[in-house]
Amino acid sequence: MVDFSVPEAGLRGVAFVLPMPASPASRVTHRVYLKQMLLSESVEGLLPEWAFFVRCVIDTTELRPTASREALYEDSLLADVRESLGDQLRGWMTRLAATDPLRLAAFLRIHRWGSQIRVRRVDVRLCPRSTIRWLARCRS
Repeated sequence: MVDFSVPEAGLRGVAFVLPMPASPASRVTHRVYLKQMLLSESVEGLLPEWAFFVRCVIDTTELRPTASREALYEDSLLADVRESLGDQLRGWMTRLAATDPLRLAAFLRIHRWGSQIRVRRVDVRLCPRSTIRWLARCRS
C-alpha cells in the first residue's frame, strides 16, 4: 500500500499494489470520492499509463467531475495530479529498493510480464536507477 497526498488538489488516498500480475492492456480504474462523496468506482486516467499494477482509492476537494459526474474533468490540475502520483509511486519503488530489496524483487517478478510490454512507453529518465536496470534486462 502506498499513501498518496497532493495538497494543491486537496487529495489524499492510497494505492494498493496488486498481488498478482496485471495486464497493461486491461482497463485500470480507481475509486474516487469528491468531498467525501463517492464520485465513481471506475475512474480511469488518474495515474500514468505505466502504473497498471496499482488500484487507488482517493478523496479530493479540488478535482472537477465531468458533467455526467462519472469521471474527472481532464484539465491541467488533473495532469499535475497524475504526474505527482506517478512521482510518489516512483518514490515508493526507490524506497523499497533501499529498504526491502527482497520485496522489490518479488514485486518485479510479479509484474515483469506486463512491464515488458509497457517498457517502451515508460520515460526511463523518470525512473529510479534500480528500475532502469531492471527495464534494461526486460528489453533483452
